[in-house]
Parts: sequence; structure tokens; C-alpha cells
Amino acid sequence: MIEYIVLAGSLVAFTFGYSEKRCGDINHPVACSIGATTSSGEKFNPLLIASAALPLPRRLKMRALTIKFKAKNGKCVPIRINDKSPEKWIGKRGFELTPAALRILGITPSKKWSGRVELCEPIIGETNG
Repeated sequence: MIEYIVLAGSLVAFTFGYSEKRCGDINHPVACSIGATTSSGEKFNPLLIASAALPLPRRLKMRALTIKFKAKNGKCVPIRINDKSPEKWIGKRGFELTPAALRILGITPSKKWSGRVELCEPIIGETNG
């Protein structure tokens, strides 16, 4: 999965969690609402949980992990990658960040935000919690 993380980190990121219609397993999506189950099995709460979706192939099973991103203040902050974006976005779009994730990066969330985000080294942080 690391190659998809690095690829997404090189592309423009977008806001996620305002008005998506489908969340969770691409083969069995559910309506996006607080408490919906993400592709990794974790609960969706875009306002409180700093999380993101990553473009991944349908066939790849999603396992949540924490990635460190560089905030505007220069510090590396953890963001939980716990959902998939459609595979049609692989190589075309980067991460889809929740409003909570944008806030900890020092970015004012908005429905139409898009921009580049920087990954920290090492890319992958603590995978639990």
C-alpha cells in the first residue's frame, strides 16, 4: 500500500466528509453519515476524527493506518487513513482529507478546498488507534 500513499502524496488533495453520498466498502457502500463504517471497518466522523481516504484498487483490502503529514506550522501530525477513494482516482487525485484533518494541518476546511499536502518522514506512523 506504500506505493499508493507515496503516489497520493504527490498529487492534489481534496476535502472529504461534507456531502459524500457513499462510504465504506466499494462493493457494498453505505450512506455517508457520522457513524457509518469506513472501508477499514472504523467509524466515520469527519468533524472529529482527523482521517482521510486513499485511492486504492477495489481488490485491495483496506487496513487503517496512521500517516504523518506536515502541518503549516512545520510539525508532523498524525492523520488516520481509514477509507478508500474510487480506484479511478489512482494517479489522478491525492488524499481526500476530512475537515478535522484539514484543521490539524492548519488549513481552514471548506467544501471546495483542494491543495497539496506534504508527507513527513517516516511516512507511516503508529498503526493502532
